[in-house]
Amino acid sequence: MQAAPATRSLSAAEEPVRAQVEKVMALMADGREAAERGDYDAALSSYTAIVERFPDLALAERARVTRALLLYQVRPGPLNSEH
Repeated sequence: MQAAPATRSLSAAEEPVRAQVEKVMALMADGREAAERGDYDAALSSYTAIVERFPDLALAERARVTRALLLYQVRPGPLNSEH
C-alpha cells in the first residue's frame, strides 16, 4: 500500500497569480462589506491581510491606500482631530 503524498499549503509567492488575485478580490469585497456595515475592525483586518500576505501584487497598494483612508476616517489622530 502506497502512502498518500504529503500536502502542504503554498506560500503566497508559490500560488499561481490568478489564485492570488482571486483571494485578494475576495478579501477586498469582505473589507468593503464590513466597512459598509460599520464593522471597521473587520474591514481593517481584511485590508491588512492583503498587504501582509500579498505584498508583491499591485492590488496590495490599493488595499494599503484604502486601509489608510479608512484609518483616517475612523481613528482619532493628530491629522484629523479638531483644535
